[in-house]
Amino acid sequence: MNRRNRLGGACLTALLCTIASQTRAQTQTEAAPSASPFAPHGAIETVVVTARRRSEDVQKIPVAVTAISGEEIRKTSTKSAMDLQNLAPSLSVAANLGSRDSDVFTIRGQTQPFGGADPGVQPYFAEVPFNPSGPGSYFDLDSVQVLNGPQGTLFGRNTTGGAILFEPRRPEDSFGGYIDGELGNFRMGEIQGALNLPVIDDKLLVRAAADIASRDGYTRDVSFNEQLDNVGYDSFRVGALMRPVKGLENYLVFVYLHDRNNGTSAELTGVNVATIDNLATEILGQPCTTPP
Repeated sequence: MNRRNRLGGACLTALLCTIASQTRAQTQTEAAPSASPFAPHGAIETVVVTARRRSEDVQKIPVAVTAISGEEIRKTSTKSAMDLQNLAPSLSVAANLGSRDSDVFTIRGQTQPFGGADPGVQPYFAEVPFNPSGPGSYFDLDSVQVLNGPQGTLFGRNTTGGAILFEPRRPEDSFGGYIDGELGNFRMGEIQGALNLPVIDDKLLVRAAADIASRDGYTRDVSFNEQLDNVGYDSFRVGALMRPVKGLENYLVFVYLHDRNNGTSAELTGVNVATIDNLATEILGQPCTTPP
């Protein structure tokens, strides 16, 4: 056997050994999967998302997703988009001046541009483009999914930053529900609950939920004599899941929100003297201040 044949045989043997070692490692990995620290009794926790408009395991989709369960939202008392950003590291939220009900979402530096152009991040409620950012929307949810990166092939609007999917909890084929209540300062009170009712087993399922809250404002506007930074809303949601025949399913949801918030307050931190002088010169003929 010459040198070339010996070299080829050695390379073939090394290749077969490498394939065999990789096969054994893969077999050992599949036979003994690593247990999630959050899963009980060593079981792997499965997180189901709808990032591609169908229910899938979050570990099997090629999309960067932060999935937040409805139970986590309930336990952390998440009431608005400003609270939601504490649960999604990639999400940044800024409140519009003078309102707590229309927040601006930002993902990867993409946000709502000026001039009314398409937003960089689009929220969806039950897969419909909607803006459920204000109070009265974060109750009885199945999940909130923050999708990072450009979207547009699977959803109605093209976005460069990402999308936020608000999925309400759909009716189930069992009777049940829950009710929560909260009390606080400034005469704060909130009651939240849901009722699941199977009207016709596996044919017509109905779920009704509500969130009602009120709180006095802690800032008084002396110009209009009204309280700012208050909370006041009545929110109701009714969903119906219909399965008239096998293989056909329709989900219909009705959402109602009555908001009585007076807006946020603003603190004066600086005054542009030049602007005041220009205005005084136009009206009085001389500036209010004299140069040093």
